[in-house]
Amino acid sequence: MLPFAGAVVVWSGFLPRLETYRIPAGGLVFGREHADPSDERISGIHAELTTEDDQILVEDRNSRNGTYVNGEAITSRSVVPTLPAVLRTGHTLSVLVPDVRPYEHIPISRRGSVVVAGTLDKACRAIDLAAVEEENVLLVGTASIARELALGYAGTVGASSIMPSPHARSS
Repeated sequence: MLPFAGAVVVWSGFLPRLETYRIPAGGLVFGREHADPSDERISGIHAELTTEDDQILVEDRNSRNGTYVNGEAITSRSVVPTLPAVLRTGHTLSVLVPDVRPYEHIPISRRGSVVVAGTLDKACRAIDLAAVEEENVLLVGTASIARELALGYAGTVGASSIMPSPHARSS
């Protein structure tokens, strides 16, 4: 049994999202009410998600733009993907997971052009405190994301420029 199985909507239309939907015992009809209004390609009743034993079943409900699981169009009556699985309905992307609880009530925000949520949000809040205290902080990761976050923090503490590490790689 998957009592907390569901979908985590991570993108809809033109916007990042972090919304969770548990699949109730009778199933979840997934459609326009689960999407951003800017997603004109999702049908009112697009797909149906149900659980059976330890699996999530996905069925397209005759949507006009199709339902895709892990990049493949659903052509048979229903598909049973290996979890986690990416679900695309219109311009809405969701991740099907056996337990949505870790994703519920997670804040999502923007830091410049970077979208942060979950553990990255917690790390950014810790860096916020370090920036206010003017402590040294090392950001490791994708150069473009680290640069964007560093510029945001420079603005927080009033620095006019950022000196890149001599070991930093440009992207």
